[in-house]
Amino acid sequence: MEDTWRKKMKNAWTSIIIAISFVLLIITNCILLVKYNNLKTEIINLRKNSTTVIPSLSVKELFSYPLFASNNKKERVNGYSQQYTLLYITRIGDCQACVEELKYFNILQDNKEINVLCILGDTNLLEVKQMEENYNIKVLFDPKNRIIDELNLPITPYTLLIENDKNSILLSKASSENPESTHKFIREVINIIESN
Repeated sequence: MEDTWRKKMKNAWTSIIIAISFVLLIITNCILLVKYNNLKTEIINLRKNSTTVIPSLSVKELFSYPLFASNNKKERVNGYSQQYTLLYITRIGDCQACVEELKYFNILQDNKEINVLCILGDTNLLEVKQMEENYNIKVLFDPKNRIIDELNLPITPYTLLIENDKNSILLSKASSENPESTHKFIREVINIIESN
């Protein structure tokens, strides 16, 4: 009889431990789900925010990184004579946000005071050539993603407006699938150029 009682107690404790483990698993999943939703909300807010601060890398350091043009020759971001440089930095060139934004940024190419450059990582020179042909924008290849990593960008694509002679970042914008956000950014860029 005592053995039966012990077996029942052992079974009861086993059931309690399984129930507690199951409850802890549910609680852990709920916590992870909340953290995931918070992270997702942060990313969405970053995409909406057109003035996210760029940490750590100075413009001089950014200008010093060797990149590759579509002809496989090394180039640097600062090798241009315009007063402003608009840098469009992305890991891949065929994402929907990239396609839409590059169409809009192409409008700025006609302005003689601004140089529009796309810095492309995680790709190959063939894609660089295709992007240059498709968007009529100078594309430089960053094979090791050094600029993206050093800038510690929260997301890509990411756009910077740089005033070349002052080595300063005037505007920064995380990519957005909302065309109005891109229009607003282009208007800000044009206003800065026209005010000088």
